[in-house]
Amino acid sequence: MCARTNRKVQSVMPDLPSVQRESFTWPEGKRSYVPVIARHFIVGRGARDETHNHPLFCDLAQATGLDADGAEPGRLMDRLHAAVADGGWLILTCHDVADEGRQTTLAEALDGLCRYAAEPANGIWVDTVEAIGAHIQEARPS
Repeated sequence: MCARTNRKVQSVMPDLPSVQRESFTWPEGKRSYVPVIARHFIVGRGARDETHNHPLFCDLAQATGLDADGAEPGRLMDRLHAAVADGGWLILTCHDVADEGRQTTLAEALDGLCRYAAEPANGIWVDTVEAIGAHIQEARPS
């Protein structure tokens, strides 16, 4: 199965010098063909998971992503504080950002979280999944 899946990945993503494969989002958070994703991407990100990632132990091919859709400001801050307390890596996932709506991260909640995270005194590194995943990959012992 893995060889067939690998051929399928290659057929839809040919080796093009201008294309960089850095992250992959598991469709609907479902994880299959993990070895293929591990070979072709820095990070494979899930969705609707229950906890943050720990940089020393997480599987970068299936990093956890926590759903931010519909979350109140306090819920997002709780998730951030839990990750910080554990030395973890929080990946939030969402479909849209607005003041209301189905599958929407509330703009007010995201704004508050971003303002807090942007304060240098809080010591939070905000970056792309790819950048943090690459840093974790490089920092891990061989």
